[in-house]
Amino acid sequence: MPGNATHLAIADKIYKFLGESVIKDMPLFFCGNVAPDAIHAKPNYTREDKRHTHLTKDMPTDAFHNPDKLRLFHERVNEFIDSFYVAADMQSDLYLGYVTHLLSDELFNITKRTPFNRLIFTDGIDQSEKDLFEKILEDVDAGDMLILSQYPYTQNVAEVLDAVWDYEIKGYVGKDEVNNSKRYVINKFLNGASAQIDLKYYSYAEAVEFVDYAVEDCLKRLSGESDIIPILRGITVK
Repeated sequence: MPGNATHLAIADKIYKFLGESVIKDMPLFFCGNVAPDAIHAKPNYTREDKRHTHLTKDMPTDAFHNPDKLRLFHERVNEFIDSFYVAADMQSDLYLGYVTHLLSDELFNITKRTPFNRLIFTDGIDQSEKDLFEKILEDVDAGDMLILSQYPYTQNVAEVLDAVWDYEIKGYVGKDEVNNSKRYVINKFLNGASAQIDLKYYSYAEAVEFVDYAVEDCLKRLSGESDIIPILRGITVK
């Protein structure tokens, strides 16, 4: 649900915390953090394609508030970890990034979508899923552009993304989709944000707060403080 600049801010801060002793291939880790959304570059893309890459097939947008649906999602994440991260040899950081993206999206849906919905409701916007999604997306995209233009990344994101090409997440996102999507993201970072960015339901401060919260949450959950397989076992998050 967050935009690419936000996911990359999360990746940047996680890498700063863990360092190269844990994440040995930083470019692959950053690329994994944007890979699930690369499905947007698929010809004839549909919402079902995104539900597939985000492991939310047959799950409505408010499913993360349903304990049974949330449990199902976590089971799917663990299956992905078993099939990709655990079985990986040279690309484990790519899959770590992919999982980080999925968990960040889950957190955003739980913590941000409901407040957005309430604010939009008071404005008298049609409450159908399509109209709500479009209104939420307008502010999420605007907040993401502010992150892109103002967030103090420690890495040169465009250079990091440009360091590795022609990879895929087999069965989820193909090489062409990833390459095309990544060119788009790199160009966004090279060209910067527009001078005028308007937010109605969101703010830059909230966007940064979410980045910090997502980093802490992902690190804790991946180090054993959840029902997600602890692929960062031994990491202490203060």
